[in-house]
Amino acid sequence: MDIRSYQAFDPTSAASVVVAQFSLALQNAMDRFLGYASDHFATSKDELLSSLRNQMNQLAGEDWTATTLEDLAPAIVGAILEVDPAAPEAEEQTDVLKTRLTSLQYLYRYAEAQVLVGLLGREKGIEAVKAYLDWTIEQRPLNTSGPDTISEMRERDIPWNLDDKGQDAISALVSESQCMKKVTACRTHEALKHLPDREVAEAVACYPDHASLRRSNPSFALTRTQTLIGGALYCDTCFHDTRCISAVRHPELPAFDELAHEDA
Repeated sequence: MDIRSYQAFDPTSAASVVVAQFSLALQNAMDRFLGYASDHFATSKDELLSSLRNQMNQLAGEDWTATTLEDLAPAIVGAILEVDPAAPEAEEQTDVLKTRLTSLQYLYRYAEAQVLVGLLGREKGIEAVKAYLDWTIEQRPLNTSGPDTISEMRERDIPWNLDDKGQDAISALVSESQCMKKVTACRTHEALKHLPDREVAEAVACYPDHASLRRSNPSFALTRTQTLIGGALYCDTCFHDTRCISAVRHPELPAFDELAHEDA
């Protein structure tokens, strides 16, 4: 088994972004969610927006009274990224901590999820969240330049994570059709670990990995039984190429337990 270990997570790493574009992207994401939820659950967009604003108020410790997307989205972006989207520098490339970018992305998703849980009840609400996240990912075009094999996917994944500085992990290529990945630290967990509802946080942060992998290659499948966000000591992710196997079988946890960082 080919094993590669890396400890790349750096909470101080930054990215150069145009903050004004993030404000517009959040506004579009909010509009997409309001349209989907109102169509599927017979609730007005105004009621949904009010509930979404209240959820974000609680998460960010703010008291926003904005009643439109055009006002609320930049207020959220400005508070989390600590850059006013209306300021001149927001139109230029600005260095922002990646942990803040992650917080912006996932705190908003968490707020969406809590809106649906409040509307539909816990079980149905979480299922609705997953269905919505699947739907948003399925709108993306298939990645025609995606990896063709699990080995190729791994060879892309490791250098990307080393450059992104977003996680510590041990990657174990079991065969050409299967790769185990034990994640021991990650930026998303760092951004969400303070949230009180681990099940909802796990749904919005970790569940989309399944659909995202399928968009990179429809023959690939992901299995996982535990996550850092869910309270485990590590994420036990495994990637499979369904063209090469008769059934998808997730490795037992002892196999992941045995994987250790080289300096451990």
